[in-house]
Amino acid sequence: MTRLASVSVLTMLLLGCGGEKSADADADEGSTQATNALQAMGQAATMGAKIQKSTEDAAKFQADRKARGDTVVLSYTELQAYLPKAPDGYRTSEEPGGSMQSMGSFSMSDASQTYVGAATADGTPPTIRVKIADFGGTEGAYGMLAMPMMLDMRQEDAHRRSGTVKLTPAYTWATEEFNKDSKDIKLTSVTRFRYLITVEAESQRDDQTAMVKTLTEAIVRRFEDK
Repeated sequence: MTRLASVSVLTMLLLGCGGEKSADADADEGSTQATNALQAMGQAATMGAKIQKSTEDAAKFQADRKARGDTVVLSYTELQAYLPKAPDGYRTSEEPGGSMQSMGSFSMSDASQTYVGAATADGTPPTIRVKIADFGGTEGAYGMLAMPMMLDMRQEDAHRRSGTVKLTPAYTWATEEFNKDSKDIKLTSVTRFRYLITVEAESQRDDQTAMVKTLTEAIVRRFEDK
């Protein structure tokens, strides 16, 4: 069935619903439902095209890496070199962490670092946590993480804001979770069909979304030739 035919059938079905409502009310509701259905179908088509394009790009990246013999994840000590220096007003609170796991065809590595700032009036220091993971040896796991970030989603109420966000570097997608009450924010991004970068800011005095986004983009750019 063609897209136009599908829309026509769906529209007629929607217009035919309504029970015992008046003809005018039934028509108004049917028109609204049909409009919403058309918008949803258009959004689905757009998202489908984005996912298809991403799938094709990912295949090219993987083929290029295999041609270069780059089929093994970076060790966690190599990933630690990509961790950023402490942002202004912060210092590293401990040595960087890291680990590497492999089982059969599955392999991944990660590195992490925590930064602390000056304590607030209640004695709680603001913190920033950065974690970088390399899924170079596990395409399937990466795909499950990346897929939701390629969709256009947004949700917000008086206490929270979440959804996908746009980052500047190419082949990069991200989502944010912001708690308006505590000012905690978490930005999770995937880049170049391989790396997962998470930046969390907690116990902040105000909304540090811009700072977290800038820090994340700076980390992502370090992988632009990988």
